[in-house]
Parts: sequence; structure tokens; C-alpha cells
Amino acid sequence: MKPPEPIRLFLDSGAYTAWKQRQTIDVRAYVDFVREAEPWLAVYANLDVIPGRPDRVRTTADAEASATQSYRNLQIMKDTGLKPLPVFHQGERFHWLEKMLQEGEDYIGVSTAKNLPDDVQRRWLDDFFREVSDKQGRPLIRVHGFGAAHVRLLRRYPFHSVDSAGWSIAGAYGKIYVPPYRDGKPDWLGDPEMTTVSGRALQSRYAQARAFETLNARGLGQVVRCFLEREVGINLDMARCSAAERHSALATYYVRMSAAVKDDLTFYFSSTYDAGACQVLLAAGARHHLLSYWRLRKRKPEVLMDYVMHGKVGDGR
Repeated sequence: MKPPEPIRLFLDSGAYTAWKQRQTIDVRAYVDFVREAEPWLAVYANLDVIPGRPDRVRTTADAEASATQSYRNLQIMKDTGLKPLPVFHQGERFHWLEKMLQEGEDYIGVSTAKNLPDDVQRRWLDDFFREVSDKQGRPLIRVHGFGAAHVRLLRRYPFHSVDSAGWSIAGAYGKIYVPPYRDGKPDWLGDPEMTTVSGRALQSRYAQARAFETLNARGLGQVVRCFLEREVGINLDMARCSAAERHSALATYYVRMSAAVKDDLTFYFSSTYDAGACQVLLAAGARHHLLSYWRLRKRKPEVLMDYVMHGKVGDGR
């Protein structure tokens, strides 16, 4: 029997989570962890610095200070022989992107400011891709989009890879994505419908019945059932009752959608170091995972070997 393919693992620093908790990550501790875990990592991000504080609007000075420290961390990591993925953030001067390009970086992460309106984020991404593309609009480097997983973005921009935690977050809140159907088949490149099938708002049978009466009135009830039964292999009651089944539906959607966008687009599923989540992803055919150093920092780096090779999660303490 052929052994399963290893999981392709992306290690993010978890800087944003630490920032939200008003904590900082020691770059030397991060370097030590990455150096030990490197044999099992497909990609690992630079330790970027989030500007400002969570309790106030960031300033231009905040962005410049964080970009400067992020660049220092990049050099610290590279000086140890590592090759981290540098990250360019919306709000930073394009001077920092130019430095990355001049220094030969051929794979760069890009992070939009998610608190800004979608059209502002898109205009900034337009500017970014003009900087890293030739006159025909073909990218000269590989670009990873942090949290850039919506099909509208993937249709518009030539990302090499993206990641998203949406499959986990939406499922926990009782929601799933359902692709539009055309001629009885799912259109993976069409704008999906986010549908609530469970959660606090739908605890009562009355609320559930009303929700699906609304879906049926919009012609979506049968679409939801077709998607769940034919593409995911579950029924509506299973999706209502189980977060794991909703996660399975979302993982299936993202796997099929990203493959339809581009054969060589790599979609990393941002996840926790959790056996249940890992098995849901593997069952859906998702073998590209993203884990956070911030959440793993108290574990031994060796735990990632079993995760990558066998999909196993241990205490690692």
C-alpha cells in the first residue's frame, strides 16, 4: 500500500495573534524553533512586526517603525542561513518592497489591511502587482496572499499561493460556502453563497424552518442540498448538527475552487495543531496546512515531523 503524501506545512510566526494579545515574539526563539523544524517545513514566514497597538488607529510613523523592525528580523533570520518568506504590508512604503526585490527575493508575502474597505485593499493590490509584474501583467516573482482566499481576489490576481482560516471560523459559526450551480453543476469560479445552517440563531426548529424557507424562496435550498450530498458526501441534518461536517464542506469548497482558479495555485489551510482539524482537512484532500509558531511555541519542534509525515498530533511536551 502506497504511503500517503506528506503534508506541505507553512509556518507563520503568529505575530498578529501575539500583537492582539499585547505580547511580543522573541526573534531568537523563533529562529531556534524554525532551524530545528526546517526539515518539515515547506515555507516559513519572517517574523514581521505589526504596527501600532490594538487600541488605536495606526499612524504612518507606526508603519515605518514596524517595517524597519520587520526588515531587521528578516536580516537576522537570513544571517543564520534561513530563507524566510518576507512580508510586505499595506500601509508600508513601497521602498521596503523595492529593497526586497533588489536583494533578490523571489517569493514575497503580501498582507492587506483587513480593516479597510474592500475597494481600498484592491487598489493597493493593483499597485503591488504592477510593481512585481512585466508589461504583459505576468508576475516576475511568486506572491503569497495572506488571508486572500476569496474567489474574487483569486480571479483578479496571479497569486502563487494563498492561505485562509475562513474554513475553520465560518464552520464554527454555523456557516458554509456553497458555489453557484449552472446546468446542474457547481461553478467553482462563481461567487459563492455564504449560508447559515446552524448556530445560535438557528437553535430552534422554527428558526431553522424559517431560514430554509428563505433559501427555498431564493431558489437556493436545492443548491445547498446538492452541494452537501453530491460534493461533500453529507446531508443537511449532518451539517446542521456537526461543526466538523461544516468544516468538511468548507474545506471541500476551497479545495475545488482553488483548483479551478489555477492548476498550480497552492491553498494553505490555516489551522490549529489539532487532530480533528487535521483529519477533516486530509479527508477533504487538503494537504497544504498553515500552523502558527505563536501557538506552537511551547511545544518541541520535533512534533511537526509526525504531523507532516503521518497527520498525527501529540502533546510534544
